[in-house]
Amino acid sequence: MSALALVIGQLANPTYTELNAAGASVPPVGPVTYAADSSGAVSVDPNTGIVTAMSATASGAVATVTATDAGNGLSAQATFTVAASGTGTAVSATLTYTAGPAPASARRRF
Repeated sequence: MSALALVIGQLANPTYTELNAAGASVPPVGPVTYAADSSGAVSVDPNTGIVTAMSATASGAVATVTATDAGNGLSAQATFTVAASGTGTAVSATLTYTAGPAPASARRRF
């Protein structure tokens, strides 16, 4: 899975899923807790798993969040990249129009 791209201040909501041997979704055994790596690029609420992008990651670097089921020890990870802004600074602009039908009063009759 590729890293989810965020901008500073943006939030991301988790979906933690466990699967049985047949590949069917099953509920977690115990409470699921969340932890972020020590990069400082993201913070995570340990109970809800909601991630907040805090600081930009270096080019090619990722921040990792791990979710762990306390009942059975299963865990899963997600990775994030964080940018200072999502669109950068504007350096040009465009303006386009689409013509609609002419009003009846402007149509010529021959």
